[in-house]
Amino acid sequence: MLSLLKEKEILLDSLKRQLNELREDLHQREADLEKVMRRQSEEDREKGAMERKEKSKLQKELEVLEKNYAELENTRKREVMIAQEEYEKLQKKHRTVNEERNIYL
Repeated sequence: MLSLLKEKEILLDSLKRQLNELREDLHQREADLEKVMRRQSEEDREKGAMERKEKSKLQKELEVLEKNYAELENTRKREVMIAQEEYEKLQKKHRTVNEERNIYL
C-alpha cells in the first residue's frame, strides 16, 4: 500500500512538472505571438506612413504637372492669337496693296 502511494505521488509530481512546463511553454508562445503582432502592427504603421508619404509626393507631382500643362496651354493660346493677329494684319495689308495697285491700273 505504501509503495502504491509512493508511485502515485511520483506520478503526480511528474504530471505537475509536465503541467508547469506546458504552462511555461504556453506563456512563452503567447509572449512570442504578442511580439510578432506588435512588430506587425509597427510595420503596418510604417507601411501606411510610407504609402501616405508616397501618395502626397505623387499628388504634389501631379499638381506641378497640371500647373505646367495649364501654363503651356495658355502660352500656346497666346502664340496662336498673336499669329492670327499677324495673319490678319498681313491680309489687310495685302488687300490694301491690291486695292492701291488696282487704282493705279
